[in-house]
Amino acid sequence: MPAVFAFGDSTVDSGNNNGVATIIRAIHPPYGQDFPGHVPSGRFSNGKLTTDFLVSSLGIKELLPAYHDPRLTDSDLVTGVSFASSGSGLDDAMSEATGARNLVAQMRDFDEAMKRIERAVGRNASQELVRDSVFVISAGTNDILCLYKRGARKFGVAGLPPVGCLPLQGTVGSIMPSPRMLQRRCVRQQNIDSQAYNFKLQHLLSNLHSSLPGFEQTVQACCCTGLLELGPFCNSHLPMCSDVSKYLFWDSMHTTQAAYSVITGEFLQNVLQLA
Repeated sequence: MPAVFAFGDSTVDSGNNNGVATIIRAIHPPYGQDFPGHVPSGRFSNGKLTTDFLVSSLGIKELLPAYHDPRLTDSDLVTGVSFASSGSGLDDAMSEATGARNLVAQMRDFDEAMKRIERAVGRNASQELVRDSVFVISAGTNDILCLYKRGARKFGVAGLPPVGCLPLQGTVGSIMPSPRMLQRRCVRQQNIDSQAYNFKLQHLLSNLHSSLPGFEQTVQACCCTGLLELGPFCNSHLPMCSDVSKYLFWDSMHTTQAAYSVITGEFLQNVLQLA
């Protein structure tokens, strides 16, 4: 597999939002504290993402760069990039509200990238490259057919995690009027919706609490209180957990580098059947 191309939201955004006029960015500490060089790269985690572990495990390169990184070269592009934009979603209204690049914009970027690749390696080689590469979409299943028409044949489609168990959702749910008010619990209906969404997808991210062994803290994030903080509200002025490797979540919506590593192992074993 010569390359990996990623589309979607903050779960696979390597830093495309760094130059976008939006508050949905992770270019400040403590994001990136465990990333190579210990610097924030725009990734919504303490370190690497699933796509970084994927290209490394496949022996392609160490990290999957962002397409809009001004330092990106043609040789970087030929081995894969991420077109993802934090804050984007299947509903364009979300991208409009956050200023993120929606999937249509990401597809335009892909077409632009393919022209660069064709100029670099030739038309036949570029077509072969697309056919043999892995395409990771971490947002939903829309636009997969568009990628197929462009020559893509290998897809890794990430399902929804138990959304109702995200620390943020548990906090919001606890303050809503109900018999269980002020009791932080998973939001059952949101989890039911997630399960329905994932029904026909490869089982990778569902039931994270039971399928990711070794995490001591699975309902509270590492950043500050671990209940609400993310993006600009997760910063170096706030206290952090003492050992992030024991945490499933980094901030109130995004998982830790350790969790992404486990997810990658599941993907390699159950989808690509390489491990």
